[in-house]
Amino acid sequence: MPRKARNEEEKGGSKIVTALLLVVIMALIGVLGYVLVETEIINFPQLTFTKAGAFEKALKENNYQAAATVFENSLSKEIELEKLNAHLQEYFDLCFSDTYEASVWTRYRGIEVFNEHIKEKVENKMDETVSRFYNNEFDETAAKTYLSRIAKFSFADEKLVYCVEQVEAKNASDTAYRKGVDLYNQEEFEQAVNELKKVSELDENRYPLAQTAIEACKNAWGTRELARAQEMVDAFNKNGAQELLEHLLEVFGEYPEAQEMLDSLKPVGEE
Repeated sequence: MPRKARNEEEKGGSKIVTALLLVVIMALIGVLGYVLVETEIINFPQLTFTKAGAFEKALKENNYQAAATVFENSLSKEIELEKLNAHLQEYFDLCFSDTYEASVWTRYRGIEVFNEHIKEKVENKMDETVSRFYNNEFDETAAKTYLSRIAKFSFADEKLVYCVEQVEAKNASDTAYRKGVDLYNQEEFEQAVNELKKVSELDENRYPLAQTAIEACKNAWGTRELARAQEMVDAFNKNGAQELLEHLLEVFGEYPEAQEMLDSLKPVGEE
């Protein structure tokens, strides 16, 4: 073979080898950079942004398996969780929309791969919906409709039953509050407590007021009953004192002072 041709062949081979080496080197650099970012040894903002962008893109496409893969390979997960929460809120917004239809859940149902991270937010949104109903933002039919949409998640069946019960209890809760306030004003404290305890905890306006009124009943009536119980103890009427204290606990549910006095009447060693 002529020397010139042989030299050209050697040069051509060298170029191919060089190109292959460059490809291998770039691949190694890429792998090293990925490992360093994922292990947070170093932080490349641009690469972090790219990962978050891939996660957000997968969510927008309702490609939850792809999103879950990105999420699983991310160590910090803070940015991804922010994107996930925003995506979940988009679903909530649709649940309250007039344009909602069955296909909405069909698109979003794959989000259940993130149940561990969204369960609390879903349940809180259901509680919030009931509270908004108690604030007269929408009627009973609408409240039940919104709840049924939000509660499509596999973990939400029991929560849905509870929330629907609270919706249906609104009239009774409102009535109990009014009766409780009237009885308190009449100084019928025991009966007032019995009514105020019926106020729904999801009524964010009346429930705190009901709890305040119950504490007021405890101070006005409960302390007098405690004093009576102490008088019985001093008169060696422990059975009478015990019955009175047990009644107080039945009325109020929690009453530390009454429980402490009751415990002191028990024989030593008795639970």
